[in-house]
Amino acid sequence: EEVVADLSANDWTIEFEENGKVLQTNELKSWDSYEEPEVIYYSGHAVYSTKFNYKPARKKASVEKQKVHLSLDEVNNIATVVVNGKKCGTVWRAPYIVDITDALVKGENMVEISVVNTWANALLGNDLGTPPFSGIWTNGKYRRAEKTTLPAGLTGSVRVETVNVTH
Repeated sequence: EEVVADLSANDWTIEFEENGKVLQTNELKSWDSYEEPEVIYYSGHAVYSTKFNYKPARKKASVEKQKVHLSLDEVNNIATVVVNGKKCGTVWRAPYIVDITDALVKGENMVEISVVNTWANALLGNDLGTPPFSGIWTNGKYRRAEKTTLPAGLTGSVRVETVNVTH
């Protein structure tokens, strides 16, 4: 594997679907490490988006084909990767690697990663009087014993990697 681009420190836009909150950041960290209650206690879909440039490498004679992967360090809890409007795959367990080969173009590429976490943080926020959005309701009696948030979103690095596939 060869890292073609490390997108971790890119300018990312994060759009939280259920409450309309939009963040601009160049650091991928858990939602519960932000200051705003509507992010700390958020549960649901959030879309991360950024752009990167891609220049295909020359293929070696011994290489039949080269694949390009998007590798995510940590996902809490499910992520769907879209590159240039083309859905490339969904990951929910390590290793968080998606083949993006067929969606790439030479030059500028748009990557969108839709992340969904569990309902736990929103329920906790609601119980504490700081719901991330209105309309949170459940008839379930279960609550976590710990009154702490769970990690949420993308954390760590996001890398574009090439993998050579031989005969």
